[in-house]
Amino acid sequence: MFGIKNALDNLEVAINDLESCVKTTSVENFYDDDLVKRISLLTNREVSLRDRIMNEYGKNSDKWAGEGYKSASQALSYVTHNSSSAMKNVLNRVEFMEEFPFVEEVICAGEVCLDHVDVLIKYYKDDFYKEDLTSNIELLIENAKVLPAQRFALAMKHWKYIIQDLRDHSTR
Repeated sequence: MFGIKNALDNLEVAINDLESCVKTTSVENFYDDDLVKRISLLTNREVSLRDRIMNEYGKNSDKWAGEGYKSASQALSYVTHNSSSAMKNVLNRVEFMEEFPFVEEVICAGEVCLDHVDVLIKYYKDDFYKEDLTSNIELLIENAKVLPAQRFALAMKHWKYIIQDLRDHSTR
């Protein structure tokens, strides 16, 4: 635990330094593709780590249940001041990445973002689509790599309709 707390202290110092730089940097210096890509990548990695830490917290059901919370997301909501649904999304994201570890790798490599993963989770949590998503996850991630998250969400909506049509035709 000391290692994690020490790393968080170092992260806090780095964020404070970055914040000072941002406050004193002129606007034209922010028009830099590499800067924007790098901050996005680092943010996705940080959120992925945060999610894993929160998931481990949530696994301590004997502790949070003893304090009167009905679920891990409710306990996390109280501690972090985030909504219970946001914390449920965090726990769902970790569950998804535990099922498909390569997804976290493509996030950390900056090939997809957390918004892509959240789109996939929507279908992963739906029993009607889960099996098809699981069997096509590599292909779906390849599509996510080349599409912005908003377009990927639209592509997944079309995928959903294709799955529905295939199921309708197979039952006839």
